[in-house]
Amino acid sequence: MYLTYKVKFIEVKNIILNECHAVARELDTNTAAQAAARAVGQGTAVVHALTHSLGLFFYAAAAVAYDRLGLNAADDEYARIAEEICLDYTEALRTVAVQDELNPVKLKWNCKNYKVSIR
Repeated sequence: MYLTYKVKFIEVKNIILNECHAVARELDTNTAAQAAARAVGQGTAVVHALTHSLGLFFYAAAAVAYDRLGLNAADDEYARIAEEICLDYTEALRTVAVQDELNPVKLKWNCKNYKVSIR
């Protein structure tokens, strides 16, 4: 299904950038749901800035990890689940990727524990 109605970003900016994260703040007693709400906010924010797509990966992985392990697991257990989720996402993206894309996205993202380069 594709959207057929066009809107200007300013019309949805508050919902995308503020309301999703406001909902996440309200979920402070449920860490998995809070991370899932932030994943939704990041995923929808790609219309604003492409780098938000990586936030979707990170928050979704956190949501799954918190749901499976709770809050008191070892760092390596969280890392294992994050790796699993990111590999699942990567495989899903590869199945829909356009081979030999003429205008590929070039994105570099650096954070404390991850160095990601997507082409």
